[in-house]
This record gives sequence, structure tokens and C-alpha cells, in this order.
Amino acid sequence: MLYIYLDKSGDLDFDFANKNTSRFFTICVLALRGQSNYRALATAVKAALPLDRKKYFYKTVKGIKFDLYAVTLNKWKAYTMPSFNKDRIYNYIAGLAFKGIDFKDTAVKVTMTADIHGQGIGNIQLDECLQDQIQGWVEPLIPLKIFRLFSQESLGLGAAGLFARGLHMKYENGDIAWYSVFKEKVKSEQIY
Repeated sequence: MLYIYLDKSGDLDFDFANKNTSRFFTICVLALRGQSNYRALATAVKAALPLDRKKYFYKTVKGIKFDLYAVTLNKWKAYTMPSFNKDRIYNYIAGLAFKGIDFKDTAVKVTMTADIHGQGIGNIQLDECLQDQIQGWVEPLIPLKIFRLFSQESLGLGAAGLFARGLHMKYENGDIAWYSVFKEKVKSEQIY
């Protein structure tokens, strides 16, 4: 079974006059195979918040086979594009994050869980867009389920959120303390 968790860090607010608006927005996809790997990851994520706990969390999950795929959006660059459309950009960068995942080896089932935080029409379109893209990559006989949950409702999503935050802080503040701990698991990372 292939488990996919999509979480994000930063905001998609383009009000640059607001000092709380982030300069970057990161989508992180965590992909892992097998129920035993999922259970091990879920057990480890329960206690990870401060950096020392995150390091302990990563030490616990380091041996689990999983990969991270991330795209970070430079919001100012996107905002100045002549064809700026927030929903279209969101769908596009999410699709870029998924392109590195190997769906060919999926034999049983694919479940994708995405963070429901910030639910809106764009996120509903995101579900439909990603479902269409993933259906094109997965063998038609393989069941595909997409769930939308809050991060605190899914331990796998919580793990994706921890990694998304580390990737985001690398660009937003130049803070690589957490990122440098887990960067070996980042299979694909790009800035758009």
C-alpha cells in the first residue's frame, strides 16, 4: 500500500502590505509504502515539536523507507506574472511535487491525505485536479482514496507538516537547523 500525505507551510495570501504574509509557500508530499512503515512513522510523530524532539523523532524514523517531495513557491515572483491565478498556481505546484513519486510499483491501494486547513474552493479544486493527475499515474485497477483531514487528526499528516515546516523555514528565514537533520530524505525539492 502506498501512503501519501500532502501538507503545506506558509500562506497563500498575496497581501504583501501585511507584515504577517509569508514570502514563500511550501507544499510537501511524504510518500511511504507498507502498513508497518506507516505504523512506525505514526508512533514516532506523536512527541515531536521542539528541535530536540524533532531530532529525536527523525532518529526514530530515519530507518523507515519514505521520501519527501517538495515545491516552494516564491510568492512575489508568482504575483508579478501576467497570468497570475492563485488556484491555478496552487494546483500546478502540487502537481510538480507529485511528479517524482513512482506509482508503477503500487500493487494494492493508494491513499492520499491532504491537510484541510484553509478549506476553500481552491482546495476542492485541488482535490479534483490531483485526483485526476494521480489516476493517470496509477494502474486503473488500483483503488485510489483521497481524504481531507486536519493535521492533528492524522499522524502521517502531522509528520508531513513537520517536514513541510522545515523546508519552508529554509526559504522564509534561512533557518536550516531542522531541514539539515532530514535533508537526506528529500528526494525532490524545487523552487517555483
